[in-house]
Amino acid sequence: MDRDKVLRVKYLYPGLDSVYIFDASGNNYRDWPKYFRIVYGVVLADIDNNGYIDIVAVSKDSIKAYFNNHGNITLGWCAEVPDNYEFTGLPAIGYIQLAVIPVLDVVMTARKSYGTSSNLKILAYDCNGVLIHEWQSSEKQSGWTSGTPSIENVLSSGADEVVISYGYPNRTEIFNAESALPQKVFNYGARRVTPALTDINNDNHPDILAPDISNGILHAYDAYHDNPIWDTDPIQGYYNYSSPAVGNISWRYPDEVEITYICTKGSDAKLRLVDRLLGRDVEHWPLDIDDQVWKSSPALAFLQGHSDPYLDIIFGARDCVLYGVNSDQEPIYPFPLLLFGKP
Repeated sequence: MDRDKVLRVKYLYPGLDSVYIFDASGNNYRDWPKYFRIVYGVVLADIDNNGYIDIVAVSKDSIKAYFNNHGNITLGWCAEVPDNYEFTGLPAIGYIQLAVIPVLDVVMTARKSYGTSSNLKILAYDCNGVLIHEWQSSEKQSGWTSGTPSIENVLSSGADEVVISYGYPNRTEIFNAESALPQKVFNYGARRVTPALTDINNDNHPDILAPDISNGILHAYDAYHDNPIWDTDPIQGYYNYSSPAVGNISWRYPDEVEITYICTKGSDAKLRLVDRLLGRDVEHWPLDIDDQVWKSSPALAFLQGHSDPYLDIIFGARDCVLYGVNSDQEPIYPFPLLLFGKP
């Protein structure tokens, strides 16, 4: 991925103790890597609104923004996690504040250590690293990991809302800058899940796609009109711990988008592909992927380049292999790919 409009920096990687940037030849970029103890994830966005893509990196203890000024990438700010908490999930980027000139904000979730019952914290930082909003989940949970927040203007309140899912108890909740309390609480969700926000019913408002762990169900909800849209058909005995992925996947519906996610039952798994309007499984789906995945989420990409205008589905497996299939359930060369040597 291009990191620098001038020097064409290509690759970004978080190691256990540093953030690395490599050029197109695989060489370290300028004075990188930068030390960042136990960093586990990064996202990219123009945080300082100067037209160049910046880096937001996170560890359990802190979040750092590295600003990109014409290819000179330096630490812009660092925010520490609140006492007795640890960050979880990845940063989410969006316009949380109402402002004359919209500037991106950074949102993180934080939890207490595993086994300690407490409410999740949802923390929003402005482009300078100043904490501007702090929300709490409606329910306590015992240190189970929540997923990455999603950000979109689902209530048409002017600024964006923050949507999170978490488990034990399973909840999906909406927050915004107008209140310290959740705007809406749904009695479904799952740990390690990121809700998808997209317009399902053609009303020009993004809707919420979030899992119900029971029987492999995915819920689509219109938050703006406060109405359910559809639930996928249940698959008895299967669980849904999967973040849904949305895109134009099937050649049968060239002007539509579909939703894909994974359901599991023990060592068995099914990859589902459902249509946008009704939430029904596309013809010949789901795909049995038994013994390949466990509580995984799919991703979408154009694996066949310009020869195919439709997105393909990628999912990781417990045998350290990446699989890629198209909407006809056909494997795509060169997949499957080994991640780390022999499985």
